[in-house]
Amino acid sequence: MARVPDEVMKRLRDANERFHQAGVRLSDVDDMSFAERRDAADAVRAAERELEEVEQGIQELLDTDRPAAS
Repeated sequence: MARVPDEVMKRLRDANERFHQAGVRLSDVDDMSFAERRDAADAVRAAERELEEVEQGIQELLDTDRPAAS
């Protein structure tokens, strides 16, 4: 079984935390100005992209470790 390196797992935890914090900002969306909403949405999208990149890297690590199908 493949093992995901600790530094990659740390990146995943950090990315998850940034995504969570970006989502928390949206909890008060009704009280935000248009600019604040836009900034909060941008933060969520950036955090989501970061998570996707880390997850893709993990998938590549796991796929590299798998034997090729015959």
